[in-house]
Amino acid sequence: MNKFLKNTIVILLFVSLCVGVFGCAQNAGPSDESSDAVSEDVTVTDDGNAGEDDEADYITITDIVGREVEVKKNVERVVDISGLEAIRVLYQLGATDKLVAAPGNIKTMLSGESSFFVSESVIFPNLLDDIPDAGTGSEPNVQVIMAYEPDVIFASWMIPDMADTIQEQTSIPVVCIGDLGAMDYQILRIVGQIVGKEERAERLIEYSESKIQMVTDVVENIPEEERKTAFLWVFAQVGNSRTLVNYGPINLAGGINVADNMDYGPFDAYEISLEQIAVWNPDVIFLNSMNEYKGDAGDDEYEAAGHYTKRSILRDPILREVTAVENEDVHPVKVTASGYDTTTGVTSTLYMAKIMYPDYFKDLDVDKECNEIMIEFYGSEADGAYDALATYMNMTRWN
Repeated sequence: MNKFLKNTIVILLFVSLCVGVFGCAQNAGPSDESSDAVSEDVTVTDDGNAGEDDEADYITITDIVGREVEVKKNVERVVDISGLEAIRVLYQLGATDKLVAAPGNIKTMLSGESSFFVSESVIFPNLLDDIPDAGTGSEPNVQVIMAYEPDVIFASWMIPDMADTIQEQTSIPVVCIGDLGAMDYQILRIVGQIVGKEERAERLIEYSESKIQMVTDVVENIPEEERKTAFLWVFAQVGNSRTLVNYGPINLAGGINVADNMDYGPFDAYEISLEQIAVWNPDVIFLNSMNEYKGDAGDDEYEAAGHYTKRSILRDPILREVTAVENEDVHPVKVTASGYDTTTGVTSTLYMAKIMYPDYFKDLDVDKECNEIMIEFYGSEADGAYDALATYMNMTRWN
């Protein structure tokens, strides 16, 4: 960061010469019939010229870390240095035409279907092909950011100090965004307000809640003595096994997360031993597999590289008497990849409910529902994306 700050003056002088060149090459941002509706928790700044110049109107956004940022009411040009979370949400809201620069490393993540981002690779494989590299939150490319004259910059919620620095240097509003949990809707609302897609954001939230209620209406009738305990294996690596507390989909699906009594924050993935898993003795283990399933040959490869697989978990001598292992109730699941995704939170809730309580969810067609959820969030391009993800991870199927 020090090097970045020291070079700021030099960079800005250089940019002042380059802006004209880049600005001429880049036409005004794409037009969009944005909604001017402002939700009750957004303040509109009165500049005394209301009705004379819409572009002079600003809204005050409270971002994900509590920073208050004034942003143009009619945002048309967005630079993202936050990561895949922002790109997902812009796509879900139908606002990717406003994206003028994005992190270059995300383009690498989306290259090809053989990646943990397989569903995104299916849905928008070429989305960033012609988008300039804006750098990352820790190493922003100030030249690109300023040359493309954005109305707003999205930065990660994890680096608010850097967001302040960039805002001070560029005089461009910087809004920190991110998903603070699997079922967190703040990112949809914040981005929706900024890009004029509030109605779409609220529609997705209502849709999500309706699908969750479809599960919770059943779960509330399951007797306490029938509730299943579950362990969420987020990072399944030898010497680095980690789990999460308060993972929404487990609780919404009627499960009891064995880690919920641990004194850790809800967003911390903390290290856990095999011995502790054995003591907890969960009824079900959900495995956040980070590798493509390739059968026994793939398991040989991944296990040699220090990864636990479903096969190695079922064979582990420390875990042999764990109920989930005895009953072979070890199920791959997608938990998080470059941040949470509301879509994944909803699909995981349905998936986990069916696994833990098959008798109560006999009529729940998980594959059909989850494919429809993907399409609702991402459009027709997402047709088959859930199937591709489930195949990639060797998730449990019922069809």
